Amino acid sequence: MPANIPSSATGTFIPAQWIGRDGMPMTCEEKIALLNDNLQEIHELCQHAFEEAVQVGCSEEFMRIVLQDLIASLKRTGKKPFSC
Repeated sequence: MPANIPSSATGTFIPAQWIGRDGMPMTCEEKIALLNDNLQEIHELCQHAFEEAVQVGCSEEFMRIVLQDLIASLKRTGKKPFSC
């Protein structure tokens, strides 16, 4: 598996590199920190929702599908990018 692809098999969800729209690794430390922080927050929230769903009787497999569908439904808002 390439180093820049997160691997759920190893439990790592923060990529070794963030890839920009130009296909090149991002280098701005501020942007990388923001992306890593956001991903960590998303993970914590999804983990909490997943655990509660299972506690109340939801199937783990079904909840994984629900969360995957949630991610698949994301759309770009059109906000302007910021620069370092």
